[in-house]
Amino acid sequence: LFGGIQDIRAAFRGCSSLKHIVIPSKAFVIETDARNCHLRFLTVGTITPTDFGQWVIASECLKSMSSTFIAEVANTINAIINSRERILERIRALFTYYELVEVTSILELALWKVTVDEFDDLNAREECRVMCGAGIIIPIVLP
Repeated sequence: LFGGIQDIRAAFRGCSSLKHIVIPSKAFVIETDARNCHLRFLTVGTITPTDFGQWVIASECLKSMSSTFIAEVANTINAIINSRERILERIRALFTYYELVEVTSILELALWKVTVDEFDDLNAREECRVMCGAGIIIPIVLP
């Protein structure tokens, strides 16, 4: 599994021979039973499909998050789960935000790199970071 939020029951409905699902990189797993929702974080591993709800959140942005930040994200997800209101919609919005932040940072670094390669002077290189055009280009590229 990789990318976004995946509903395990819906994704593998009718597949009776499925024993395990491999999680190839960092992911959150939300599992429900008759009464409760549980959140866990996996770095690499497998999950066993159950008869209850299971959702895997395998976003690219998790790869670059520090363990401290992942703990903060886990606290936010738990707060969303505990509110019991529009859970998946709010978690999708949360990860959309984090993914946009990551994409924006990568785009800004790329713009800076293109500009900075033209200068050898350290002071000029610092100024390039501010004047690389990211403030103009990023609002045009991103929603």
